[in-house]
Amino acid sequence: MIKLIALVDSRWGVSRDEKIPWSFQEDRVFFREKTINSIVVMGRNTFSSIHYRPLENRVNLIVSKTMKSTPGAKVFRSLEEIVDKYADFWLIGGASLYKHALKNDLVHYALITRVNKDHGADKFIDAANLEHFSQKIIFNAKQYSILEMIKSDVIDRVQQ
Repeated sequence: MIKLIALVDSRWGVSRDEKIPWSFQEDRVFFREKTINSIVVMGRNTFSSIHYRPLENRVNLIVSKTMKSTPGAKVFRSLEEIVDKYADFWLIGGASLYKHALKNDLVHYALITRVNKDHGADKFIDAANLEHFSQKIIFNAKQYSILEMIKSDVIDRVQQ
């Protein structure tokens, strides 16, 4: 199952100037709990934003047309190459990979931490691409909420 995990602002913004424009400790803890001991897929800019250090206790896969191999991670030229080789992973960013995966109907499940403030992002998740997902709030606080989103056809298959 291809799963997406993201931190967004109130306008579904994911970054500004290639960086997350806010720091959110609760989300970092949540992200670690959900992705530990699993496969994570990220784009080159996301890998750059973590200072080219693979995330510990995870298999790190990088999507880049220009990057060569890097210690502790595997580099692929496209998301489709990864989909062909791996059946279950977390897509952790950035905006271009989110857009590609959602537009091409690759994502089955999503966990979205949504901060209740506009942080002036310049890259976004297109919420219209999530219309075919059922949505429920699994955590709600004053500053943020966590949405669990499951694609409609996945729910149908599970219920059969």
